[in-house]
Amino acid sequence: MLCSWEHQQRIELEQLRRAELPIACFQSLFANANRDSKSKPFAPEDFTVFKQRSTDESRVTPATAAALIALQAEGLLHPLLLSCWSDAINNPSAAPTPEVRALVSQDNGVWVVAPVWEGSNVRGLVCVADFVHGPVRLRDIDRRLMSYEVVLPKRNNAAAGWIEAGHLLLGAT
Repeated sequence: MLCSWEHQQRIELEQLRRAELPIACFQSLFANANRDSKSKPFAPEDFTVFKQRSTDESRVTPATAAALIALQAEGLLHPLLLSCWSDAINNPSAAPTPEVRALVSQDNGVWVVAPVWEGSNVRGLVCVADFVHGPVRLRDIDRRLMSYEVVLPKRNNAAAGWIEAGHLLLGAT
């Protein structure tokens, strides 16, 4: 059942891509006619909404995908992280769930999924649900006594929340 649904989704996405291609071609022609001759020419793909994502463009690693799937199965996954769900279930590599699945702030507003330490810094799929920046205390979702202090960067142009894969958070000093 799930395979047929995914197949139907791929067919519908391909139909949408084909439907928007004539408009994208016209937009690229118009933009190229009015562009500065020193700048790079536009391609029709620059004006498409339904782009085909290449396999190397996935936002999540296999370990991150395994952690997301495990957290969703237990009903613990933050709703913002559901935007990464298609990347998690379409991840071709099967990896074991990492030892540390996620680090979470006390208010559940900051998540680091499948964290990897680089010295005192941590890298992972970072999800911030509000305009939070500065030092934040994160706790291991499975071992609540394990806590880490990191510094969230200030994002002036970000909306109320943001998600970034492979983001490096510096350890607070």
